[in-house]
Amino acid sequence: LRVSLGSSTSDTIAMEKKLQEYIDGVIHDGQNTTFTQDGFMKLVTSANPNNSQVVWLREQIFVGSKKGVADNLPFDQVMERTQLLILGLERVCLQPVPQHHEVLFFPDDPESFTKFINVLKTPTQSMDICVFSVTDDRIANVVLKVHQKGIPVRVITDDERAEDQGSDIQKFRDAGIPVRIDHSPNHMHHKFCIIDNRILLSGSFNWTRGASGSNNENLVIQEDQTLIAIFRREFERLWKQFGTEKITEHEAATKIQALYRGTKERKDGKK
Repeated sequence: LRVSLGSSTSDTIAMEKKLQEYIDGVIHDGQNTTFTQDGFMKLVTSANPNNSQVVWLREQIFVGSKKGVADNLPFDQVMERTQLLILGLERVCLQPVPQHHEVLFFPDDPESFTKFINVLKTPTQSMDICVFSVTDDRIANVVLKVHQKGIPVRVITDDERAEDQGSDIQKFRDAGIPVRIDHSPNHMHHKFCIIDNRILLSGSFNWTRGASGSNNENLVIQEDQTLIAIFRREFERLWKQFGTEKITEHEAATKIQALYRGTKERKDGKK
């Protein structure tokens, strides 16, 4: 049975065509410039669909998604844009799902670190970490335990900080966690983590003892799916970029020497 929109046959056909074209445009517009989630939401609002028509719209989104894959669009783009369309449809047509939002401040609130660790222990599907500096063993041990449960973990970090004395990045690598770093004189300075594609941790908070016990820092915990989709796109962009960048022999030699010095300092420090 064909589900129709609009008040007449001509209106129905015109609206259906407009919605289908816009869905296709959103999926193909990887830059999110011409065809946007907001534009789609306005179009759906003007159509004022009932529950059955919402089901039809969801089906059209997945039809558009399959078409994008068939057209050889980047898979990550198709998935990210499909998610934006589904979320836009739900925002207009479905009752909003209560979302958790919390802001943690360091170091004055003694409960902040405990709350952060408790959230970090929750992954059941995936954990993607993009953090400038990781030196706090209490945090690293939680990440390692998540990995040991068979839950996929990926880490992006800064190349210089990865070689610092006390860095836990080599510990992640030794455990088999995929790690990618920038090869740049500039810094990979992000501090965010995506858990199960449903929780976002972001803020000024580095994963260091100084951040939790000394510095004035903030960490926002939220479940806003639109923001998560944006951070997801940034993570995948960096993951792809840092996986393909090449370094010169001189840069490689410099990094090896720095790593050697750091290892020697740690050994000497234990004597």
